[in-house]
Amino acid sequence: MERREIVICDLAEACRESERLSGVTAKDRWEIVRYETAERSGTGIIASPRTMPQQLTLDPGLRGWYRIYLAMAAEDGMNGIELRLDGDDFSEIVRPCDISRHINWNSFEMIEESYWKAADMTGKSLCIMKPEKHFSYTASLMWIRFVPAEEEEVRQDTAAKTMYAHMDEDFMWMDPLDPTNIRDYLRPIRRMRESDVEVIAQEVTNDLCDRISGLKPEESVTRRSRGEDVFDRIRLERARHLTGNREAVIREETEYAHRYGMRFFAAHRMALSNFGFPFSGESNRIGFVAEHPEFSCVSRDGKRLAFLSYAFPEVQDYMIAQLRKTAEYGVDGVTLIFTRGPWIMYEKPVRDLFAERYGEAADLRRLPSGDRRACEIRCAVMTGFMRRLRGEMDSVGKRRGKRVEIYVTSYTAAEDIQKDGLDVETLAREGLIDGVIQSNMTVWEETDDVLGEDGLIDLEKYRKKAESRFIVKRAHANEIERILRGLPTYRRIAGTYGIRLWSEIQWENSAEPEDYAADAKRIYENGGTGIALWDAYPKRVTRLSEWYVTSRLGSPEHIGELNRGNTPYRRLIKILSWNGEDMSLYNPSWRG
Repeated sequence: MERREIVICDLAEACRESERLSGVTAKDRWEIVRYETAERSGTGIIASPRTMPQQLTLDPGLRGWYRIYLAMAAEDGMNGIELRLDGDDFSEIVRPCDISRHINWNSFEMIEESYWKAADMTGKSLCIMKPEKHFSYTASLMWIRFVPAEEEEVRQDTAAKTMYAHMDEDFMWMDPLDPTNIRDYLRPIRRMRESDVEVIAQEVTNDLCDRISGLKPEESVTRRSRGEDVFDRIRLERARHLTGNREAVIREETEYAHRYGMRFFAAHRMALSNFGFPFSGESNRIGFVAEHPEFSCVSRDGKRLAFLSYAFPEVQDYMIAQLRKTAEYGVDGVTLIFTRGPWIMYEKPVRDLFAERYGEAADLRRLPSGDRRACEIRCAVMTGFMRRLRGEMDSVGKRRGKRVEIYVTSYTAAEDIQKDGLDVETLAREGLIDGVIQSNMTVWEETDDVLGEDGLIDLEKYRKKAESRFIVKRAHANEIERILRGLPTYRRIAGTYGIRLWSEIQWENSAEPEDYAADAKRIYENGGTGIALWDAYPKRVTRLSEWYVTSRLGSPEHIGELNRGNTPYRRLIKILSWNGEDMSLYNPSWRG
């Protein structure tokens, strides 16, 4: 019997538990909504903010493989639903893209139908839930479309395991993890296994917080986050659990990634600082930083900054110990995130080294940051740190019988990050690193208007300017032209010294899905060898249409299939009426 496409438009009728549905907003019920579009109409379900209805179950009665498409109301990104098919390892939170930045005023008048995944639906039910963590969000589902597929065709969807995916530590708080179940932390990896991702780099910066500072988990939660809210309770439970189980979690994650042909790295943000304005909570504080202000970076005009400096051996010792600890968890490597500095500036050890090399008359503080001599001094210190770190990783690797790789996340241009002490070419030439991620971020110092007649920095002018304007600036997120300008140098370094190279596309939820593909295409055309995703989890993976595109950028061939407009993975559909109200021209909720 020939299988055909099935669309379930009347979810309110199709779900088993009719007693969990209501025609009005209720705290413990799903609200039934009637919708109409040009191509279909029916009854969808919504759980409004501050409501928490019970699970619904849908029995589609299908046999064989199908591609599954979900239609959700597109609104402001505050919209997600949790789903689980029988036999799945984990449930998944999914959401539409935030289309308000593209169609602005009318964003809430659209339904986005997006590809979720393919599955053998034989005898399987679908569980529909509102994520407990997203108590204050909306959960919506308008219809579900099942399109027949062949198993072999599905397995060929992703064939190029070449991408690098960064996971922000925020996923520990933003996903519906069960804090008592270590295996539940595998949820992000499960979602990525059906993608072009080769390397997953998960931040483990929390290792530098609660455990090191000696705070009890209860004390590490800020006062303003305590209370009866669901999120606060979950966050406290996860902090307590994760603090005591970090090693077990990472070992399990690494093994699971290996099972599906991926490698697993631990990523550390290398700037040692305690969050300041407005993040003043104890959970953001590193004990070592608070206890050692004498190791702080110093600005040109002698002010102590809220960052520790790698010019001090004690700071290097501390960070090497943290990196060695995570390497011993069994990961394939460590990624050093060098995009949120500073990590070395004008401290006395740096000035002394400069004077020793260039003479007492030379004043490092007055040299523009791009001066060759200033770069050489900072790079000498940081290269020394990297040599020490490479030795420690080699020691761990020798015991394991496998090299522990080191990647660095660098500025958009290799020349720019030299100003802050990272000489990527020297690190590659000496075999200290195995890969580099060309980030879409760069930092610079605007000093043209504070130069003296001798062409050097006038420190008094510098101080005056800093009182009212920012001198150190940062560009990031969406500037593909900067990536392309910096790419040739990185490409030469990678090719000459045999290291891996990935280039970041735009940040998550910042563009149309097809725009990510367009940027990746330009990177490949200009000599790029791999694509990197910042915040792949939790911020990309859950947005269905964005993840479909970004997870398939592992080869130029895949990109050619991601055409602009309504596609097999994404369609935007105008709502004509909502609960009987005509919205074809004017939305009643505009109200001026």
